[in-house]
Amino acid sequence: MESSSSKLATGFSSPRPLIAWALCDWANSAFSTINITLIALYLSQHVFPAATWGNLSGVMYPLGLGLATLFAAVASPIAGALADAHASKSRWLAETTLLGSAAAILLGVIPLESPLAIWACYVVLVFCFELAYGFYSAFLPEIAPAEAMNRVSGWGFVCGYVGGGLVLLIAMLIIYYGGYDPVKNPDPWPLRAGIVLLGIWWSVFTIPAMIWLRDSATTKSDPLPWRAAVRQAVGQVMHTLRNLSQFRILAIFLAGYLFYNDAIQAVISQASLFAKADLGFTAVELIQLVLLIQFLAVPGAILFGWLADRVSPWRTLMLCLALWALLIAGAWFVREKSHFWIMGVALAFIMGGTQAVSRGIMGLLTPRQRAAEFFGFMSLSSKAAAFLGPGLFAAVFYVTGEYRPAILSLLFLLLIGWAIASRVDVAAGRKAALAAEESVMK
Repeated sequence: MESSSSKLATGFSSPRPLIAWALCDWANSAFSTINITLIALYLSQHVFPAATWGNLSGVMYPLGLGLATLFAAVASPIAGALADAHASKSRWLAETTLLGSAAAILLGVIPLESPLAIWACYVVLVFCFELAYGFYSAFLPEIAPAEAMNRVSGWGFVCGYVGGGLVLLIAMLIIYYGGYDPVKNPDPWPLRAGIVLLGIWWSVFTIPAMIWLRDSATTKSDPLPWRAAVRQAVGQVMHTLRNLSQFRILAIFLAGYLFYNDAIQAVISQASLFAKADLGFTAVELIQLVLLIQFLAVPGAILFGWLADRVSPWRTLMLCLALWALLIAGAWFVREKSHFWIMGVALAFIMGGTQAVSRGIMGLLTPRQRAAEFFGFMSLSSKAAAFLGPGLFAAVFYVTGEYRPAILSLLFLLLIGWAIASRVDVAAGRKAALAAEESVMK
């Protein structure tokens, strides 16, 4: 018989849903690490080599990432509303995961003679990852009580950092023992094997969630035909937008999250360009740095998640954003590889805390009955502006020809997001979410 404390910690009479939820982070974080290392290298140097594709060689990877992210931004709130209306988050999570995993495997096995087919698989992979992440995150209000929301979110990120780091470590061993060298031995089979590993890893470790995670809400209506269901979902999304004043604090948080998260993601994704061009990092050194960041993010997620629950989610987020501002400003003074390694350690620690606390705050501000839809809006908030950070970075680099001012420009976006998020009253937002839950139950 389960103790009451166990029920309080998990939100269920069994720990299985909590374990399954955390394993989703373990599973899908394989995409995060493999995407910015192996896939980026594979697409830019082998699928679209500069000798054949010219300037398009460096465009196809970010173009595919940007298009897929844009499609996901539009689809996320609509798919979330559909999932809420039919209490089907678990089914959507399973389907998007399996489709994305299949796309990853195909990306690795399709011959190089079909570059556009490979690129299309990459677009599908990114699109499915973004949707699946939204459905997985939407289970947070159902598996964790309010007083443990940030800690549970933090532990999910812990699993993600460890899982993503382990799969990248395995991929690096495949590359090392496979003898891959972009100059002396350019056969990309080790890269392709690592990409296939991503697809297998993602699907296998999501199986517990497919079995154990079930929507706590009941179906609101009988299933509708597909077109009618989509129209209903779009109508629900528009209704939410028109009546967002009911969740004004949530809207303020999403607006702030849009800016500060885009700045953070741009720093993470563009820092490798600075490391390679200005500091002379090799591909192996970059993979080692990513591994370091993955594992050092673990104590950051744990510490800041604990701090948010014990002190205040708002104060913890403000601390995280202040540290990010110092980190971005400090990039201007980086001149040696050793400096960049130190920056990587600091980035890892802050990154884990910021992501965990942001998701925890979102869970507190979200009514459980509309979790998938609202987390879809969180996905929309982060993806609709996906070109802001990279676009600003590229524009400043184009004008100056230097990476330091380009990175420093991202501080502007962070400060905007910080200023907006500082107006969020988490306690009042939580009351509004609980009131919305009670009105639905009545």
